Amino acid sequence: MIKTINKKYQQQLMQIKEQCQEASKKLKKAFQEGAAIKIDNKEIMIIYKYISCLQFSNIYQLSNQVHQEVETAQINRHLYQPNYKIVDQQLIEIYINLLKEFINDICYQVDKFKQEKESVLFIVTKTYHDYKAYSYWLYKIFYYLDNNFTSYSWTSLGAISISLFKQEYFDKFNKLILNTIFQFIYETRKYGILLNKQIKQLIELYSIMGSKEVELKYIRESGQYYYISKKQEDAQRFYKEQFQSHLLTETSKYYKNEIDDKLNLTTTEFINWANSIFKLEQDMCLECYQISQQALKNKFKLILVSDQAARLIDSPTGLGYMLKYDQTDELKLLFKFLIQNQECIIYISKYFEQKGQLLNNSFENQEQIEQQKNEAELYFTNILLFMEKAQDIFLNQLEKEPDVQR
Repeated sequence: MIKTINKKYQQQLMQIKEQCQEASKKLKKAFQEGAAIKIDNKEIMIIYKYISCLQFSNIYQLSNQVHQEVETAQINRHLYQPNYKIVDQQLIEIYINLLKEFINDICYQVDKFKQEKESVLFIVTKTYHDYKAYSYWLYKIFYYLDNNFTSYSWTSLGAISISLFKQEYFDKFNKLILNTIFQFIYETRKYGILLNKQIKQLIELYSIMGSKEVELKYIRESGQYYYISKKQEDAQRFYKEQFQSHLLTETSKYYKNEIDDKLNLTTTEFINWANSIFKLEQDMCLECYQISQQALKNKFKLILVSDQAARLIDSPTGLGYMLKYDQTDELKLLFKFLIQNQECIIYISKYFEQKGQLLNNSFENQEQIEQQKNEAELYFTNILLFMEKAQDIFLNQLEKEPDVQR
């Protein structure tokens, strides 16, 4: 009797496999044609019904009949436990094989178009979208397994989907994807053009590939599919290690060269250029990688403000020049730029300290005492004027940005 039941559910498994293959062909055709996915719910329910009926009519029926037989034969029922696992395992194998077939197809597509960054951007964006859509529809077909699984060791359908994609697709093309992202970022920085919005889809890979448990969601209004991480800590750790660390390194390298080329600018010109960089990079962050916004902001405060503060103050067109010619607007610009990192204010203090020391040393020359007195008076007057202006600027800044007070 057990053999008869086993044969029957093997036949039903074959029917399920055939139905899934038909559904898979329809999905692949829709992806290839760029058409809307049209799988009737009836088709899904037919396969779903096969799976659920297979579980209830065979597994549970088998369980009851075996239980009666083993009671008669005085045999321990757990000896038959492997029979209960076979169907579940075979259903999962169907699910996994369908995903692997699809991954092989999309890997082939990427291999064909990996020469140009525009092609890579297009094909990776498309194949990633298609895989999420494919996984979503397969999930609907195999949904029963996630909700009624009684297996001894189980991982969710979503976890299987993302794990296979990471191992057999992402790990293979990780370097290619990363290089493509940075090529587009480099172009944006160099020419000030808008960053291609599709880059966001590539960066999304790094924000989700570290996840071990996910669920798939479909947003009907936008037609987009998403992996939602159930453990954000894993996802964030992977993102920081695999993407953000490279982003910060590449950013430092690029702007080190840019700063070296801008050393001939006046203090005001450099600050205006640096402020334009802050704006450009903020726009890119908001558009494509918001998670890294604070890390990048800190990086720019370091390389554009902290590392340049002393040079900008001591420059021939720096603080002394601005005070001498009463350049109030330029002083405001300098102070507002430096206040982004409050530690930089110490460079202003050092500037005045050095000027004071120079005046002290010059008093040794008796012939120039009168002249030095006048210079000292002018010097301390300038300090007072500067401190008044600095206070006004700072108070205005507090009014405009109350968060600074905290």
